[in-house]
Amino acid sequence: MSVEQDLEELKEILELVKDLMSDAKSEIKAGFLNGYEDLEKSIDRGFNKLYEATQEIDKVI
Repeated sequence: MSVEQDLEELKEILELVKDLMSDAKSEIKAGFLNGYEDLEKSIDRGFNKLYEATQEIDKVI
């Protein structure tokens, strides 16, 4: 693979990580806005998104 291809692949992965982290933030925020009953589920969904992001980072490393 060329350096350009590697950089393009890294850029795509970083965009995915950025989106997943944004989704995590949205999930957790929604839990706070919707009340305590939804908070635990929203935090779980948010942390699952963060876990997905770390998995994508691990692919690069």
